[in-house]
Amino acid sequence: MFAAAGQPEPGSLDGADTPHPTAAPGPSSDGQPEPGSPEGADPAPFEHAIHFRVSLGLRADPAYVAAVEADPSASRVLEIALTADELRQVEATQETVASILVPLTRKLEADPHFAGLYLEFAGPVLDIATTADPSTVEAALRDFRNSGVVFRVRRVSNSLLELQQLQDQVTRDWGDWMDAGVQIASVGVDVKANLLEVMIVSASSDPDSAARLTARYGRRITVVLGSKIVAGVG
Repeated sequence: MFAAAGQPEPGSLDGADTPHPTAAPGPSSDGQPEPGSPEGADPAPFEHAIHFRVSLGLRADPAYVAAVEADPSASRVLEIALTADELRQVEATQETVASILVPLTRKLEADPHFAGLYLEFAGPVLDIATTADPSTVEAALRDFRNSGVVFRVRRVSNSLLELQQLQDQVTRDWGDWMDAGVQIASVGVDVKANLLEVMIVSASSDPDSAARLTARYGRRITVVLGSKIVAGVG
Protein backbone atom coordinates (compact mmCIF):
# COMPACT_ATOMS: atom_id res chain seq x y z
CA MET A 1 0.00 0.00 0.00
CA PHE A 2 1.43 3.35 -1.08
CA ALA A 3 0.66 6.80 0.28
CA ALA A 4 2.41 10.06 -0.48
CA ALA A 5 2.75 12.26 2.58
CA GLY A 6 -0.47 14.15 3.11
CA GLN A 7 -2.39 11.59 1.01
CA PRO A 8 -2.59 8.51 3.21
CA GLU A 9 -4.14 5.26 2.17
CA PRO A 10 -6.67 3.72 4.58
CA GLY A 11 -4.85 2.41 7.59
CA SER A 12 -1.95 4.85 7.31
CA LEU A 13 -1.13 7.46 9.92
CA ASP A 14 -2.36 10.48 7.97
CA GLY A 15 1.19 11.61 7.30
CA ALA A 16 1.99 12.06 10.99
CA ASP A 17 5.54 11.41 12.12
CA THR A 18 4.52 10.07 15.51
CA PRO A 19 2.27 7.02 15.85
CA HIS A 20 -0.82 7.37 17.99
CA PRO A 21 -1.77 5.03 20.83
CA THR A 22 -4.35 2.48 19.84
CA ALA A 23 -6.94 0.86 22.03
CA ALA A 24 -5.46 -2.60 21.94
CA PRO A 25 -7.45 -5.47 23.44
CA GLY A 26 -6.52 -6.57 26.91
CA PRO A 27 -5.02 -9.94 27.70
CA SER A 28 -8.41 -11.51 28.33
CA SER A 29 -8.29 -13.06 24.83
CA ASP A 30 -5.39 -15.16 26.07
CA GLY A 31 -7.52 -16.69 28.77
CA GLN A 32 -6.11 -14.34 31.39
CA PRO A 33 -8.14 -11.72 33.23
CA GLU A 34 -7.47 -8.16 32.09
CA PRO A 35 -5.33 -6.37 34.69
CA GLY A 36 -7.21 -4.05 36.97
CA SER A 37 -6.95 -0.43 35.88
CA PRO A 38 -6.16 1.81 38.85
CA GLU A 39 -7.98 5.05 38.25
CA GLY A 40 -5.91 8.22 38.29
CA ALA A 41 -2.62 6.33 37.86
CA ASP A 42 0.41 8.64 37.96
CA PRO A 43 2.08 8.41 34.51
CA ALA A 44 5.49 9.59 35.78
CA PRO A 45 6.83 6.15 36.86
CA PHE A 46 5.80 4.70 33.51
CA GLU A 47 6.96 7.42 31.11
CA HIS A 48 9.48 5.13 29.41
CA ALA A 49 6.94 2.33 29.02
CA ILE A 50 4.28 4.75 27.73
CA HIS A 51 6.67 6.29 25.19
CA PHE A 52 7.85 2.85 24.06
CA ARG A 53 4.27 1.62 23.71
CA VAL A 54 3.33 4.64 21.60
CA SER A 55 6.28 3.90 19.30
CA LEU A 56 5.02 0.31 18.96
CA GLY A 57 1.44 1.36 18.30
CA LEU A 58 0.19 -0.29 21.49
CA ARG A 59 -2.34 0.92 24.03
CA ALA A 60 -0.59 3.47 26.22
CA ASP A 61 -3.02 5.13 28.63
CA PRO A 62 -1.37 5.41 32.10
CA ALA A 63 -3.91 3.30 34.00
CA TYR A 64 -3.59 0.41 31.56
CA VAL A 65 0.20 0.62 31.47
CA ALA A 66 0.37 0.65 35.27
CA ALA A 67 -1.80 -2.44 35.43
CA VAL A 68 0.26 -4.38 32.88
CA GLU A 69 3.54 -3.35 34.52
CA ALA A 70 2.20 -4.73 37.82
CA ASP A 71 1.17 -8.05 36.23
CA PRO A 72 3.76 -10.72 37.18
CA SER A 73 2.76 -12.86 34.20
CA ALA A 74 3.59 -10.12 31.66
CA SER A 75 6.50 -10.59 29.28
CA ARG A 76 9.49 -8.30 29.68
CA VAL A 77 11.66 -9.38 26.76
CA LEU A 78 11.51 -5.81 25.37
CA GLU A 79 12.34 -4.20 28.74
CA ILE A 80 8.75 -3.14 29.33
CA ALA A 81 5.80 -5.29 30.37
CA LEU A 82 3.68 -6.65 27.51
CA THR A 83 0.75 -9.00 27.50
CA ALA A 84 1.06 -12.21 25.50
CA ASP A 85 -1.16 -10.77 22.77
CA GLU A 86 0.89 -7.58 22.57
CA LEU A 87 4.14 -9.50 22.30
CA ARG A 88 2.74 -11.61 19.46
CA GLN A 89 1.61 -8.43 17.70
CA VAL A 90 5.07 -6.87 17.96
CA GLU A 91 6.82 -10.06 16.82
CA ALA A 92 4.47 -10.41 13.85
CA THR A 93 5.24 -6.84 12.78
CA GLN A 94 8.97 -7.45 13.11
CA GLU A 95 8.75 -10.58 10.97
CA THR A 96 6.64 -8.84 8.33
CA VAL A 97 9.01 -5.90 7.97
CA ALA A 98 12.17 -8.05 8.16
CA SER A 99 10.97 -10.09 5.20
CA ILE A 100 10.99 -7.07 2.87
CA LEU A 101 13.47 -4.64 4.41
CA VAL A 102 16.71 -5.85 2.79
CA PRO A 103 15.47 -6.18 -0.82
CA LEU A 104 13.47 -2.96 -0.57
CA THR A 105 16.39 -0.98 0.86
CA ARG A 106 18.65 -2.23 -1.94
CA LYS A 107 16.20 -0.94 -4.52
CA LEU A 108 15.78 2.40 -2.81
CA GLU A 109 19.51 2.94 -2.30
CA ALA A 110 20.05 2.66 -6.07
CA ASP A 111 18.26 6.00 -6.39
CA PRO A 112 20.49 9.01 -5.55
CA HIS A 113 17.39 10.86 -4.34
CA PHE A 114 16.77 8.34 -1.55
CA ALA A 115 16.86 10.02 1.87
CA GLY A 116 16.41 7.07 4.25
CA LEU A 117 13.56 5.20 5.88
CA TYR A 118 12.26 4.33 9.31
CA LEU A 119 9.56 2.09 10.75
CA GLU A 120 6.47 3.02 12.70
CA PHE A 121 5.07 -0.13 14.28
CA ALA A 122 1.51 1.19 14.26
CA GLY A 123 0.23 0.00 10.91
CA PRO A 124 3.02 -1.02 10.39
CA VAL A 125 4.08 2.02 8.39
CA LEU A 126 7.43 2.25 6.61
CA ASP A 127 8.25 5.92 6.11
CA ILE A 128 10.41 6.54 3.03
CA ALA A 129 12.04 9.89 2.33
CA THR A 130 13.16 11.15 -1.06
CA THR A 131 14.31 14.45 -2.54
CA ALA A 132 12.40 13.69 -5.73
CA ASP A 133 8.66 13.60 -6.37
CA PRO A 134 7.15 10.87 -4.13
CA SER A 135 5.55 9.22 -7.16
CA THR A 136 9.01 8.23 -8.41
CA VAL A 137 9.32 5.74 -5.54
CA GLU A 138 6.19 3.84 -6.48
CA ALA A 139 7.97 1.57 -8.96
CA ALA A 140 10.37 0.36 -6.25
CA LEU A 141 7.42 -0.50 -4.01
CA ARG A 142 5.49 -2.47 -6.63
CA ASP A 143 6.89 -5.86 -5.59
CA PHE A 144 5.98 -5.27 -1.95
CA ARG A 145 2.35 -4.17 -2.25
CA ASN A 146 1.01 -7.38 -0.68
CA SER A 147 3.48 -7.43 2.21
CA GLY A 148 1.01 -6.10 4.77
CA VAL A 149 3.13 -2.96 5.28
CA VAL A 150 1.82 0.54 4.58
CA PHE A 151 4.34 2.72 2.75
CA ARG A 152 4.35 6.46 3.32
CA VAL A 153 6.59 8.52 1.04
CA ARG A 154 7.52 12.12 1.80
CA ARG A 155 9.63 14.68 -0.02
CA VAL A 156 12.56 16.19 1.87
CA SER A 157 15.45 18.55 1.17
CA ASN A 158 18.54 16.40 1.80
CA SER A 159 19.39 13.03 0.31
CA LEU A 160 20.89 10.30 2.48
CA LEU A 161 24.12 10.48 0.47
CA GLU A 162 24.42 14.23 1.09
CA LEU A 163 23.92 13.80 4.83
CA GLN A 164 26.39 10.92 4.96
CA GLN A 165 28.97 13.02 3.14
CA LEU A 166 28.39 15.82 5.63
CA GLN A 167 28.74 13.30 8.45
CA ASP A 168 32.11 12.24 7.04
CA GLN A 169 33.18 15.89 6.90
CA VAL A 170 32.24 16.53 10.54
CA THR A 171 34.02 13.35 11.58
CA ARG A 172 37.18 14.47 9.76
CA ASP A 173 36.99 17.82 11.54
CA TRP A 174 36.50 16.20 14.96
CA GLY A 175 40.03 16.78 16.20
CA ASP A 176 40.11 20.39 15.01
CA TRP A 177 36.88 21.11 16.88
CA MET A 178 38.28 19.51 20.02
CA ASP A 179 41.36 21.75 19.80
CA ALA A 180 39.05 24.74 19.36
CA GLY A 181 37.12 23.92 22.54
CA VAL A 182 34.09 22.29 20.93
CA GLN A 183 33.66 18.76 22.27
CA ILE A 184 31.62 16.63 19.85
CA ALA A 185 30.14 13.50 21.43
CA SER A 186 28.63 11.81 18.36
CA VAL A 187 27.44 12.42 14.82
CA GLY A 188 24.64 10.61 13.01
CA VAL A 189 21.92 11.00 10.38
CA ASP A 190 18.43 11.67 11.75
CA VAL A 191 16.24 10.25 8.99
CA LYS A 192 12.97 11.48 10.48
CA ALA A 193 14.22 15.07 10.79
CA ASN A 194 16.20 14.81 7.52
CA LEU A 195 19.19 16.41 9.24
CA LEU A 196 22.61 15.48 10.56
CA GLU A 197 22.50 15.35 14.34
CA VAL A 198 25.67 16.58 16.04
CA MET A 199 25.74 15.91 19.77
CA ILE A 200 28.10 18.05 21.83
CA VAL A 201 29.22 17.50 25.41
CA SER A 202 27.10 19.67 27.70
CA ALA A 203 30.20 20.64 29.68
CA SER A 204 31.91 22.00 26.55
CA SER A 205 34.19 24.90 27.44
CA ASP A 206 32.84 26.99 24.54
CA PRO A 207 29.30 28.30 25.18
CA ASP A 208 28.97 29.20 21.50
CA SER A 209 29.64 25.65 20.28
CA ALA A 210 26.23 25.18 18.67
CA ALA A 211 26.38 28.51 16.85
CA ARG A 212 29.91 27.82 15.58
CA LEU A 213 28.96 24.38 14.28
CA THR A 214 25.87 25.72 12.53
CA ALA A 215 27.88 28.54 10.99
CA ARG A 216 30.38 26.01 9.66
CA TYR A 217 28.02 23.35 8.32
CA GLY A 218 24.78 25.22 7.68
CA ARG A 219 21.17 24.33 8.29
CA ARG A 220 21.60 20.66 7.43
CA ILE A 221 22.75 19.98 10.99
CA THR A 222 20.97 20.07 14.32
CA VAL A 223 23.03 20.41 17.50
CA VAL A 224 21.93 18.66 20.67
CA LEU A 225 23.50 18.36 24.11
CA GLY A 226 24.95 15.12 25.44
CA SER A 227 27.50 14.02 28.00
CA LYS A 228 29.60 11.18 26.60
CA ILE A 229 32.22 11.38 23.87
CA VAL A 230 32.03 8.51 21.37
CA ALA A 231 34.91 9.38 19.07
CA GLY A 232 34.47 8.53 15.42
CA VAL A 233 31.00 7.06 15.83
CA GLY A 234 28.24 8.28 13.57
